[in-house]
Amino acid sequence: MKFTDLLSRIFDKIVVIIVSVVLGAVLLGNIVETNVAATYYSVAKLYLVSSDEGMFSMTDLQAAEYLKNDYLAVFQTRGLHQKVADEIELDYTIEQLSDMVSANSIDETHLISITVRAESPEHAELLADTYAEVASDFIFEKLNAPKPIIFENAVPAVRIDTLGSQNNNYILGAVAGFFISCIFIIMFSVFDNRVWTPEDVQETIHAETIGIVMAQKKAHPVRRQKKLIKFS
Repeated sequence: MKFTDLLSRIFDKIVVIIVSVVLGAVLLGNIVETNVAATYYSVAKLYLVSSDEGMFSMTDLQAAEYLKNDYLAVFQTRGLHQKVADEIELDYTIEQLSDMVSANSIDETHLISITVRAESPEHAELLADTYAEVASDFIFEKLNAPKPIIFENAVPAVRIDTLGSQNNNYILGAVAGFFISCIFIIMFSVFDNRVWTPEDVQETIHAETIGIVMAQKKAHPVRRQKKLIKFS
């Protein structure tokens, strides 16, 4: 079958393709939205510079900058997650807590932001506050370094905006519906051995067609009889 014939068959089934595109978008978008749980995040901040005298020296600032990566590495330790798990008494494993929390330094500052993601807004806020408090004590005990100050308590949890990803799901569903319908139409056309056009006759019997006889619908005997009575 020629490529132009395939395109013709596809355009002939344009309604089927449009329906498949709409169904694909609606189905995939709704399935993902229904099965993916909402996620919330809350952020607390630590200030790494601390001084017993109440004033910061250049040495304090340099030490905080030098140890910043060590402070961040603390949030990847099992001991910190265990202390947090014991503190909050919630049904989270250490592995789950490790996946829920992340810590990053804020550029050109001595601040560390602690972000916790959870399916519950209350849990996200509670965990962010707990990680800030426990990490401050943990760093002081384990690293023998100045104790970080809690610069900002956890902000009320915010739901992560999934509108962009949801739109992407609808687009992916529409694209999938388009390609799947086209593939089925092409496969049906390729494996369809029925004769539809004079060209199909030539390809089948390898001979030129002399003429074309148009098929006529045979009238029902009762209807044909009524027509004869009408015109008699």
